[in-house]
Amino acid sequence: MSSISLPREVWDHQLTANAPSPVDWLWQGFVASGNITLLTSQWKAGKTTLLSLLLSRRKTGGAVAGLAVKPGKTLVISEEHASLWTARAAQLNFGRQACFLHQPFLTLPSPDQWQALVGRILQLRNEHGIDLAVIDPLAPFLSAENNARSMLQALLPLRALTQQPMAVLILHHPAKGERPIGQAARRGLTPFPQGCPRTHQPSQVTKQPIAAEKVSVPLEPCRA
Repeated sequence: MSSISLPREVWDHQLTANAPSPVDWLWQGFVASGNITLLTSQWKAGKTTLLSLLLSRRKTGGAVAGLAVKPGKTLVISEEHASLWTARAAQLNFGRQACFLHQPFLTLPSPDQWQALVGRILQLRNEHGIDLAVIDPLAPFLSAENNARSMLQALLPLRALTQQPMAVLILHHPAKGERPIGQAARRGLTPFPQGCPRTHQPSQVTKQPIAAEKVSVPLEPCRA
């Protein structure tokens, strides 16, 4: 008897027996429970600044770039030193709704280490009700960005989070230097295993003091 567990089959009449569940948007049009969102831009364009704004609005609810934000708890897996987030938290007051895992690996993680990190995220969800996990950025966890297998090794385990259903937000930046139009947003191969690939590119986030009205998000939100 094989020990491999596979999901049960679902027939079309079972799919249509119940009305589809409404989308649970954590950030309207961009981040939803049970989905993975990829947020890309050039280096130093303001992805982490935008994330900081999102965390501040998740304290009690509000809006970022004119789009509603649902209150809730967020876990950020960050490659930045804790001191950088200390300054942001002091300025924006995340309201004890955000927690951080700083630089979780000293080297590229093995598949077992990556699975252990996913398990830790699930544990924190169960203990604290976290509904959003953020990876900022993705590149340090990839063995090879231009290899689909490497990308899938990182992305597929995240299904354990979206099946809870948590929302997952991944921040990613392309390689430095000029690139042809159409290749500037992402580097490597980016196959997405869950939901519609929600890929958004904020054109610019101001370097002025942080304020929601300063954020420019030119793309249309993903309509579910």
